Amino acid sequence: MRISEFCLLVCLTAVRSLAQNEEKPKVTLKISKEKKPVYVGDTVTLECSINSDKSDSTGWKYVWYKNGQVSSRVQQIEEVTVTQAGRAQYQCGVQRGDDDSNTYSKRVTLTVLERSVKLELKPDGEIFEGDKISLHCQLDGDPVGWTYEFYNREALQVTLSVSPSSSVKEGDSLNLTCTWTGGKSSALKFAFSFQRNKVTVKNNNTSAVFRIEQADESHAGSYGCAVQLPGGGKSYSNEIEIQVQVDYSTENVIRLGLSGLVLIVLLILVRKYFWFRVLSTSRSNEMACASDQQQ
Repeated sequence: MRISEFCLLVCLTAVRSLAQNEEKPKVTLKISKEKKPVYVGDTVTLECSINSDKSDSTGWKYVWYKNGQVSSRVQQIEEVTVTQAGRAQYQCGVQRGDDDSNTYSKRVTLTVLERSVKLELKPDGEIFEGDKISLHCQLDGDPVGWTYEFYNREALQVTLSVSPSSSVKEGDSLNLTCTWTGGKSSALKFAFSFQRNKVTVKNNNTSAVFRIEQADESHAGSYGCAVQLPGGGKSYSNEIEIQVQVDYSTENVIRLGLSGLVLIVLLILVRKYFWFRVLSTSRSNEMACASDQQQ
């Protein structure tokens, strides 16, 4: 190969490489609110921008990544509603036509904060009966679109009662009733829960009565109840010790003994019938085999 031909080949390769680099687009990822505090529940806009020398901007395919994992999003502009606090890295890539190579943007980190609510009372000094006060509910982030509710966390005196008695016989029924005094809220807004030995046995129910249809030894223990107000506060009752008496009288022991004896007799009869059937089947098979051999 002549030197001139070699130089020409090198020049053509360099020009081709330069042309490919010039055709390669520059991809930029933009996130709205990127430099502003973003809270859980906010919606941010992700935009994958292309700076290409080609006049035709159509025909691009988009791919999105979150924390290195491919996302199902495929549009140039995507809206994302954040549901978890923390940090997440986003990246986008573009592809033109049937080209197998993608061009990617730099990774952009989005930090999401937990949204908190603060109640402010004005004036904040000493307040006397008849004074006018103002309550201000301050919410982190954009306050537009939110509905505000104010609750009066009332002090309740909660009492647990039992009927017919805290000591019942096995098989009897009893009712535990949660009552309260104080407060102005309607009972329809309350949620009642009952505990046995500090473990919840009935939770967040609108009924103030916990009924046990047939008591047994497992129902014995220390019971209490709680009333939860709409604002989230709970008021707890006194505790009542429930005793379940098991009948160990002579009459009951005899009844249990007879029941056990009947059960044993039935088991013996079933066992005998089973072995009778097994032996009968075995003898029938032996007779059939002997008959076949004689023939």
